[in-house]
Amino acid sequence: MTLVSRLIELILLSLRDPAAALAALRQTGATPRESWQAILVAASVGAVLSWLVLRIMPPPEPGAMSDLAGQPIVMAALQVAAAGLFAVLMARVGKIFGGTGGFTDALLATAWIEIAMLAIQIPQLLLTVLVPPLGGLVGLLTFALYFVLAVQMTRAVHGFRSPLIVAVGLLGTVFVAGFVLSVMAAMLGILPEGPA
Repeated sequence: MTLVSRLIELILLSLRDPAAALAALRQTGATPRESWQAILVAASVGAVLSWLVLRIMPPPEPGAMSDLAGQPIVMAALQVAAAGLFAVLMARVGKIFGGTGGFTDALLATAWIEIAMLAIQIPQLLLTVLVPPLGGLVGLLTFALYFVLAVQMTRAVHGFRSPLIVAVGLLGTVFVAGFVLSVMAAMLGILPEGPA
């Protein structure tokens, strides 16, 4: 079995039976350090790929995302930080709502989501370069897949049964975390300036 077919199989298993996918990930014996390394590799490769696409196809109007993609080191660092925050929130918020998982499993699940999304990002970026009109549609589908994977892996980590309740909890957590981070950024004076 090739690496690509194994990745596809594990992505599909994560969508169908997240508990079995998490069990398969645990069987790899990955340590928290290796989970962090996987997150770092996925973020770095993803940032470089985004930078390459930006070089090949500059956007018609520059924006915050294109500025960020133009700085792959900053983009990778932010993605690693976001993944770390996601793992912490998955572990802590899940426990608050009666989940049984811990940080090690949350970090492993987060690393898997990052690797899975990188596997999807490569064909997505190729499609964006080759058939630009389809790039936006595939981007939306990729975001939807990310959300479903996040819900499913959170269910697996904590033993939750209802994907709908986990989805609502995930959206609420993202909203609250975004609000808190925005307030902190405003207090520190690091929010980007708006148009004059």
